[in-house]
Amino acid sequence: NVSITEPNIDMKPDAVIYASRSNDYFADAVPVARQFAVPLLVVSTDVKSQLVKYRDQADIHYYSNTSLHTIDFMKDIEAFWAQHQEWQIASFSEWHQQSKKGMSGTAIAIAESISYDTHNIEMIRNDDRAQKERNIPETAQAYAIHNITFANHNDTARRVFSLTTVGRDAYAMGAIEIALKLTKRKDH
Repeated sequence: NVSITEPNIDMKPDAVIYASRSNDYFADAVPVARQFAVPLLVVSTDVKSQLVKYRDQADIHYYSNTSLHTIDFMKDIEAFWAQHQEWQIASFSEWHQQSKKGMSGTAIAIAESISYDTHNIEMIRNDDRAQKERNIPETAQAYAIHNITFANHNDTARRVFSLTTVGRDAYAMGAIEIALKLTKRKDH
């Protein structure tokens, strides 16, 4: 986590990416994006409540997750649910490293997209269990596992969606890809 409280920018950025686990500096990122007339990509679920307050002050784009694999995973779940709303959600779990506090933004976003109560999501923060049951490397400092199982009305068919991400590289590279797409959109 890198935070810049007083940005010293000598050249115009293509975009501003806010990825802090805290909303402490979000108010500082908004004027930077506005000053340079560039998109502000927000990838911190902790800031979601502040987006309404600042939406008219900058070109803000919120993503609950920036891993392109996870974005595709979420779209797959939404597409399945759109065609199978008579099915039930048999189970929904999200696993993260023990240091992660609270429910994952990805799990919340998925739950919202399928009208599922987040209180029913099993939240697992147990590194030893993740290593044993989900093959998470002992050296992993960060990981995310999202599992959701849908069952038809008489439980004779089940559809399972599962995604495991180890490390933070997928999120960083996804944020860069998204920022590039946003800036190209503005150029055309």
